[in-house]
Amino acid sequence: MIPPRGKISPQHINWPSILPTAVKAETVSFLSSTARSTPWIFVPLLAKEVGASDTELGLIGTVFGFSIFISSYYFGRLSDNIGRRKILQAGLLLSAATFLLMLLANSPLSLLFFRFLSGFAVGILPPVLIAYVNDRKGKLGKFASYQSLGWALGTFLAGILGTYAKAFTFSSMLFLISFLIALKMDDTAFHPQRVPFFPAHIIKRNLGVYLGYFSRHLGAQTVWIVFPVYLSTLGISAAGVGILFSINSVIQFVVMQTTERVNPKRLVPFGFLVASLAFFIMFTATTYYQFLAGMMLIGVSWGSAYSGSIRYLSMKNREMGTSTGMLQSAISLSNTAGPILGGTLSQITGTYAAPLAFATLASFAGAVIFLVFERRGERADVAPTSG
Repeated sequence: MIPPRGKISPQHINWPSILPTAVKAETVSFLSSTARSTPWIFVPLLAKEVGASDTELGLIGTVFGFSIFISSYYFGRLSDNIGRRKILQAGLLLSAATFLLMLLANSPLSLLFFRFLSGFAVGILPPVLIAYVNDRKGKLGKFASYQSLGWALGTFLAGILGTYAKAFTFSSMLFLISFLIALKMDDTAFHPQRVPFFPAHIIKRNLGVYLGYFSRHLGAQTVWIVFPVYLSTLGISAAGVGILFSINSVIQFVVMQTTERVNPKRLVPFGFLVASLAFFIMFTATTYYQFLAGMMLIGVSWGSAYSGSIRYLSMKNREMGTSTGMLQSAISLSNTAGPILGGTLSQITGTYAAPLAFATLASFAGAVIFLVFERRGERADVAPTSG
């Protein structure tokens, strides 16, 4: 129904249609990140409620990370071959369905299965969204910041919602809203790239950032699995722990918004080195404010390294879906291996501080790896050709 002339009201406006395309992409990124993070703290609680052992709980987390690894790689590559928008829409719709399906879990095995499905669905989103924004010549650092802002809001809302049933339902609704917005997103100026199933040339071209990021994030994941327990042994309350993680996400957002003009070849190793410093500060910390300083630096680290990495990949690759999909896969692999390593280190050494020492070294190694490969690449670029 067309409203009478001069009588247009908010309910007559098709809001998704009037939003600029860049804002739509940022909104989808923000809402989907919020949706993914809101039920994060409830998954272990649900697992225990359906009778999962500690080993089964770890396996559920591992399967989730592994499914993201598969999905990010496959669909990032597929988006280079056939386009972005339809894959993005399918990923959002699948995410809405699979997060709601977790309410049906009544055993560790069923939860593991539904968690695999949800990981497979959400793994589609980051590489395809990043490639979509890159196709439109958008600011990748600014765009990536909305993922961090969404994560911060999601963890905050989890405390307000209070139950896993509300959290999963709320997440499903956010994914559905994101899907409706994505239906109104314009097609990009897309040029198909024929990418082989195993793109060795892309891996070789970007190996420094993939290995460097894996090393840094592996160190971080060894810490996060035991970090709340470690802080509790030092007398820090659950509210205090929540503040530490929230400030981390907020600083990530600020850093990504303000580093768009910084050369990514400098920003990536800077982020890795700041992470090494942050983990060392927390390894030696004895007061809450020292941990707060460390987590603020972690925010600087991730904001610099992640926004720098996706901008670095955009400089070196036409196959943006594949190259960023493989970055997400490297992150997912560290999410899979890190918790196992962190628990093992803590058990062998008898202290929860051991993962912090490992993360200090792993983050420093990440910077060295990136710089070594970058230097080799520069030498190859200037090497004289025969003939």
